[in-house]
Amino acid sequence: MAIDGKNVATLHWPDMLRVLRLRPEDTTVEQGTTLFAKRYPQAQVCKRDSGAPYALLRVHTVTLVSGDAAVCVHQRPIAGHTNESGSMPALLDDLKAAYGKNRLFSLVTTDAGNTSCGIAGKTVSLGLDYFMQLKSPHGEIHSEAQDVLSRRRKSRAHAGYTDTQNGQVVTYHLWRYDLGEDGWLDWTHARQLVRIQRTAECQRTGEVTVGNRYYVTSRSPDTMSPRTALATCRAHWRCENNTHWTSEAELMEDRRRPAWSRHPQGSLVVSALRMIALCILAVARKLSRFGYSEETPSWRQVAEHFLLKLCASNLETKAFDTV
Repeated sequence: MAIDGKNVATLHWPDMLRVLRLRPEDTTVEQGTTLFAKRYPQAQVCKRDSGAPYALLRVHTVTLVSGDAAVCVHQRPIAGHTNESGSMPALLDDLKAAYGKNRLFSLVTTDAGNTSCGIAGKTVSLGLDYFMQLKSPHGEIHSEAQDVLSRRRKSRAHAGYTDTQNGQVVTYHLWRYDLGEDGWLDWTHARQLVRIQRTAECQRTGEVTVGNRYYVTSRSPDTMSPRTALATCRAHWRCENNTHWTSEAELMEDRRRPAWSRHPQGSLVVSALRMIALCILAVARKLSRFGYSEETPSWRQVAEHFLLKLCASNLETKAFDTV
């Protein structure tokens, strides 16, 4: 399972006052934001030095990246008073309650925003393993990963491969460091540190870019080989490519004006319904092939197919033209 955070709606000051049934001329910023935060704790109220405040509706999405269709199987609001990391323990409890008995997954992957020693320990206590990205805010363990892995040469890489992506030749190299059975400092459950270097060369201009990412995992070298670790890192980003980017770019969610809902609860409900619809499309797309070429149809083609089937009886009406 790949866990990632996503902002699903932004409510501006007029929307906030409308939901509260307050008039701008009778309400101060402090009064409005305090009441809004109390009434809708799932919204994050943001104040600015200049300009009107606004509220964000955020969720954690959980994507089964090991599945063929990489569907989102769980979505949970991030509480307004905290961040992604602060909402992770409750999310892990939800996942354990929902999927613990059927053993749908055994490994959790996160980006740096959802990584901490406490979250890692919570994951292991629930009988799961983790593969988490590290960055400088994580302090000593990130520094340790850099110390033991940053100077490794490509000739000593434990795994690597080359791919072509969007007009670029991309090469990945992976190095790992065995932490043994005792882990490292408070990370007693950690078993490996991993560095992955991505080198991309533009075929048109010859420009080369190099980036490094560091990870920590509770799986030992015996249970997670270098090639498996590299595949796990790449698979994590299916939560973005198959869930968030598909919704925003392929299905043009970002272009929709006005929003489906300008109510905090309504925005979360619409987000969940849209994710259910996206999962249905993902499975249908994965199972579909063009008879003449055996190619997988595009997201837009699958969506249009469903739309035409659902609206077959209304094709000649003004209602369909509106859709």
